[in-house]
Amino acid sequence: MIKHLKIQNLVQSPWPYILLAILLRLCFLPLHRAISFDQAHYLRMAASMAQGGWLSSFHPYWTPGYPFVAGLVSLFIRNFELAGRLANILLGSLTILPIVYFSREILGKERAMWPALFYALFPPLLLQHTIPLAEPAYVFFGFMGMWLGWKTLSRRKIVWAFPTGLLFGLSYLSKPEGVGFLVVFIGIAVCIFLLQLIQKKHPQAGIVILFAGVGFLIAASPYLLYLHGEAGYWTLSAKGEAMQQFQMTYFTPESDDVYEDLDAKNSTFGMDEIFHDGSFLRKDSERGARVPIQVNLLVKKYFTHLYRNLKYGMPVVLTFPVFILFTLGLFGQAWRKESALPGLYVIAFHVFFWFVLLPMFVIQERYLTAMMPAAAIWIGQGSVLLKDWIETTVGYVEKLRPRARQIGIVLTVFFFVGLSFFPEMAKIVQGQSISQDEWGDPIEAKMAGTWIKDYHSGAPPIIMSRNKAVDFYAGNYNAKQGVSFPLDPTERVLAYARNKNVDYFVVNDRYLHRNPNIKSWIQETPLGLQLVYNEAGPSGLRIRIFTWADAQVMEDVK
Repeated sequence: MIKHLKIQNLVQSPWPYILLAILLRLCFLPLHRAISFDQAHYLRMAASMAQGGWLSSFHPYWTPGYPFVAGLVSLFIRNFELAGRLANILLGSLTILPIVYFSREILGKERAMWPALFYALFPPLLLQHTIPLAEPAYVFFGFMGMWLGWKTLSRRKIVWAFPTGLLFGLSYLSKPEGVGFLVVFIGIAVCIFLLQLIQKKHPQAGIVILFAGVGFLIAASPYLLYLHGEAGYWTLSAKGEAMQQFQMTYFTPESDDVYEDLDAKNSTFGMDEIFHDGSFLRKDSERGARVPIQVNLLVKKYFTHLYRNLKYGMPVVLTFPVFILFTLGLFGQAWRKESALPGLYVIAFHVFFWFVLLPMFVIQERYLTAMMPAAAIWIGQGSVLLKDWIETTVGYVEKLRPRARQIGIVLTVFFFVGLSFFPEMAKIVQGQSISQDEWGDPIEAKMAGTWIKDYHSGAPPIIMSRNKAVDFYAGNYNAKQGVSFPLDPTERVLAYARNKNVDYFVVNDRYLHRNPNIKSWIQETPLGLQLVYNEAGPSGLRIRIFTWADAQVMEDVK
């Protein structure tokens, strides 16, 4: 009896599923051969923090929350790339904690294991939690804040409102969208506050709002003050402002390349202002928005993105079998009275992020999977209901009745694993194979960056490249020193490079379609440059390194 209770307690504990999640995610690490795009910026900031540049590593566009966590891990693991991946494995796996806590409230203690098991096993999450991006940090802190917020409101534990706000602040520091957790929580608390006033009860919710707000500001204030110093006015996110302006070009006569052209003096480039120099906010405060943001265009963009979310985004995240389980979990049986309020609390966050916040920005799979901890609760519930329905149906056949439970489990597992997990796993493994896709792992960029690091002497090199993975592998961890290729003629590109003190030009076949203006460099080295590196990666794509003709290099031309 005691042994049975110990096993039961172990099964109902979140820690076995957290351990399973960690082990499975570690198995996915070999699928990654190099970092790419946004990952490079975060890891450069993390490396800079680990080397003592905590304040100097702040950036207006790239938030510091995840780099801070990755930087802490890198104090123990000096491989910055591995440290960034391991930080996300840990944060992604620990997100099972709030999933289990909410599942116990909504589904009951006996069923809480099913959402945890789904979250631990679901292939897209296995992959996402091994990539050095900010989502796992923003989701973990946000959902832990949601859980403490629920305890604060449901059990009237005002003292928990302060750490709730702190966690929401950490979520915001990881990704600007994290402020959405605070917005929904404050919205719910305001409704409770008004109800308390109407009922002439003590308005405790008002104190909760105050404490949560103070907690959020304490966590977020260093970055908010930094943004104020950069912009000259208060703002939550340079990323949000840049993305709103950038996306307006899709709905106006403005060219989509308005940020990809140099100014008349060949000294300012919009993309670098946003992603690298960090001067976007400061320049906008002086000149006004480059592309005005109009209310009618915002509305048009919102409904366009909402349509794309419903037609393309959600079907990718909630594939057919997963959607069936999700729907079963939500509507397959009447809600218990005690589970209605926590269920509605979780759904409020889910609906806000999927149908209000995200359509105002960009619809991408990794943005939508941020709400999978909430969806996992209903998917787990749907799995249990499917098993029970199969068991009941099979039980009507007298010969099968003794084995109805086993048959129900087997068929549910087949539906759960065979129709969902295996196809998703196959898609991931195929997608991670060596390919020439623009979004594939740029192993050739890692080769080129390593070559530069080995042969460059002096200060960290400044590199003009499409993908800043080269800069990371070359040892330049200053996120503000990235330089991109404009879409202008070669002579203007070189003039801009001189103004930015560029040491090397890295031309990767993988991204040439994005910069057709430099395709001619492959046939003939531009006047004033010399080719010092020309190699093909495992995918067959070639990458070339140019430097100034008068520069001293330590390697013969290949």
